[in-house]
Amino acid sequence: MVMSQGADHVDGRVRQDHGETPEPERPVGVRGRAGRALRAARGPLIVVAALALAVSGWQIWTHLTRFHEHISGAQGAFPTALGTGAPSAPSQVMRATSATYGVLGGLTIDPSSDGVVARDLRTGKDYWRYGRDGAEVGEVSFADGAVAVWWTDGVVVGIDLRSGRPRWHAEASYDGGSEAFDDVRVTGGRVVTANRHRLDTFSEDDGTLLWTAMAPEGCEWRSGVRYAMPGVLVAPQRCGGDAVSLIALDAGRGTERWRLPQGLNDFQPADDHTLATALWQQYGQGAVVDVSGPKPAIRTLRIPDDHVTVDAGSGVLLTFATAGRTLSDPLQAYGLSDGRPMWSYEPGEGDSLGGPVIVDDKVYVVRQPLPERTGQPREGRTDLLVLDVHTGRLLHSMRLPDRPPSRGDSTSGTLAVSQARDGVVGIRWSGTRIFNLPSDRLLIVTD
Repeated sequence: MVMSQGADHVDGRVRQDHGETPEPERPVGVRGRAGRALRAARGPLIVVAALALAVSGWQIWTHLTRFHEHISGAQGAFPTALGTGAPSAPSQVMRATSATYGVLGGLTIDPSSDGVVARDLRTGKDYWRYGRDGAEVGEVSFADGAVAVWWTDGVVVGIDLRSGRPRWHAEASYDGGSEAFDDVRVTGGRVVTANRHRLDTFSEDDGTLLWTAMAPEGCEWRSGVRYAMPGVLVAPQRCGGDAVSLIALDAGRGTERWRLPQGLNDFQPADDHTLATALWQQYGQGAVVDVSGPKPAIRTLRIPDDHVTVDAGSGVLLTFATAGRTLSDPLQAYGLSDGRPMWSYEPGEGDSLGGPVIVDDKVYVVRQPLPERTGQPREGRTDLLVLDVHTGRLLHSMRLPDRPPSRGDSTSGTLAVSQARDGVVGIRWSGTRIFNLPSDRLLIVTD
C-alpha cells in the first residue's frame, strides 16, 4: 500500500501532520453551551441594565429637583410637648418669638427665608428645615403629626412633623392678589385648600385628592373652611350681593348637605357638633346650631343687642359688647342651653381684655392697659388670667411683661390668647377687638 507523505489515516479520517501532535477533540457539554450563550447575551444584558439604571436615576433626579427642595433635619431626639393639655397655673414666660405660625407639641413651626423651620420649644434651636428654591410660601397649617404648606405656585406639601421630610406633594390652584383669599387647613385627617372658586380635599396621610367642591356660578367661597365636624365640613359662601351662607359639605364626598344664613356675626364651635353665635339674623338674637344630622337643628337665644361672639365651649357662650362702648367692657358669659346670663368679668378702670379662649372648662384671657388711639400699648400691668368657665371665678393669674414689644405698627396694641394646649399658652399681638388682625409674633408661657 502506498501512503501519501505527510498524512496519517486514523479510523478512516485524514489528519494533516505539521510536526506536532494535536490535542484530541473535547466533547461539547451542557456547561460549555451555557457559557457560550451567557457570553453571547452579556452585551445586550449590560445595555439593558445601563438603560434601567439611567431611567431610575432620571426618575429620582426628576422627583428631587422638580420641586427644588432642600431639607435639613431631624436634629437629635424628637422634642416632646411640655404637657398634655392647657396649663392650669402658667407662671413663666418661655420666650417671645419674632415670627411663628404657632406651637405644635414640643415645637414651634416658624417661617424661614425659603420655607418653614421647626424649632425646639425649650431651646429655640432648629430641629428641621424644609424649603424650596425660587418658591414663595402661601399658607401654612398643622395638626397632630403633620404640617401642610401651600405654596403660591400651587404646590401643596405634606411634611412629617418628626422628620421634616415631605410625605407627599399635590397641586391646588393658588389665587393670590389683593382681592383673593387662599386658606389651607389640616383637620379631621384631611388637608383642605380653599380659594374663592374651589375647595380641594386631600388625604393627610398620602395626599390623595378625595374630592373638589366648586363654587356655583355667581357664587364664591369666603375665608376657607371654618369648621370641621364629624361627617361635615362647614364653609361660608357668598352668592351675589353681601349675603353669606354657611354650606355643610359631606366630608366623604364633598356634596352639599344643607345651607343656612351665616347671620350678622361669626359662629364659634361649641363642641364637636355644635356652632353658636350671639348675633344671628337680627339684633338681640343668638343661635345654636347642631350640625350632626342631615339638616341643621337651630335653636335661637335671647342675647342683648350688639354683643360680639368671641368663643364658645363647655356649655358657655362668651361675648363682648361693642356698640357705643369702649374696650373696657366686661367679658359676658351666657348659657348655651337657654341664653341665661351666667357671669360677667370686669377688667377694671383703665384696663381692657384681649380675646379669650375656652379650654378644659377654663377661660384664658389677658387683662392689660387700654391701648392708645393709635393702637400702641400703654405702660402698665399686664396679666394672664385663668377663670372658671361656669362661674367666672379667678383661678389663677400670671404677671406678663408690662409693655409688650412693639414695632411701631397698629397691630401691636392688644394681647389675645391664641392657643392653650400641649402645656403652653400662646399669646399673640393683635389689633382692636373689632378688627382682630393677629400678627406673627407669639408670647409663649407655661407652668
